[in-house]
Amino acid sequence: MDVTFARPLVLALFFMTMTMSGVDADILAKVNNESITDSDLELEIRSRGQDPAVLPETLKAKILEDLIERELIYRHLQSLKVPSDRIQIEKQLQLIKQKIETSEEDPELVLKDLGFNDAQLRKRLRYASMWQTYFDKLITEKEIEQYFDNNKEKFDGTEIRASQIFIKLPAKPTAEQVADAKQKLSNYKSEIEAGKTTFADAAKKWSESPSGKNGGDLGFAQYRGTRTELYSKKLFPLKKGELTEPFQTKFGMHLMTVTDKRPGTFMFVDVRSIVLDRLRIKLWNSLVDEKRKSAKIQYTKLAPGR
Repeated sequence: MDVTFARPLVLALFFMTMTMSGVDADILAKVNNESITDSDLELEIRSRGQDPAVLPETLKAKILEDLIERELIYRHLQSLKVPSDRIQIEKQLQLIKQKIETSEEDPELVLKDLGFNDAQLRKRLRYASMWQTYFDKLITEKEIEQYFDNNKEKFDGTEIRASQIFIKLPAKPTAEQVADAKQKLSNYKSEIEAGKTTFADAAKKWSESPSGKNGGDLGFAQYRGTRTELYSKKLFPLKKGELTEPFQTKFGMHLMTVTDKRPGTFMFVDVRSIVLDRLRIKLWNSLVDEKRKSAKIQYTKLAPGR
């Protein structure tokens, strides 16, 4: 799940990917011969409070990937014989029904149409509880606090002020267009570092972003603020005045610099839950990547959403 924040972490909430029984459902994918059906997908979409009828195919494909990941993790937990928590399961069951009710539908009828009764749902929700148990036993309080200490600026509210020089690229740029934009920004970087111009003047002259007229200034932001996490990953390791290498995003090519930094004031106790979520994502991603290497994954309808 590293998010640019890359994989959605509904993770432990709706961990339902086992093959349905008694339902005539189309198979969308197979994970080590375990089927994921269109009914599995529809229930997952509804569980997120969305309407399957209007959701774009690209988003459905991404949600299918979530289900595939959960199947991989479930098999791992099952092999370890990880226990579950009944109270947690009941809470999650009610949460799913509440999500369905938000679309003004009867949860019992919706679940019945999808081939589920409460007993079947509880069985599938058991896997979410298993994940929570697994994580709680694997990650100690000391490790959580150590992760905070080693990544303090990501969590303590530290703010970085950044500026950028931006070159726009088409939605599907050619390799030549990408290389040309990267070379231009590399040249600008060389001029700035040689003292031939300032970053602000270069941005005013060459940046194709609205921020260019202000010298490329993007203002202050925390690690998880208004900027994407990719920008934060590029900027936070830098000292004031240092420049990134040119890098590409879906918007275009960027050259960025840090112009100021405000230290954060949050302590571990203030952000423990955020640190915990981050560690869950880190562990989840690591396990999924490991299990994908040996898994046999077949897609029958939706294209891969990764």
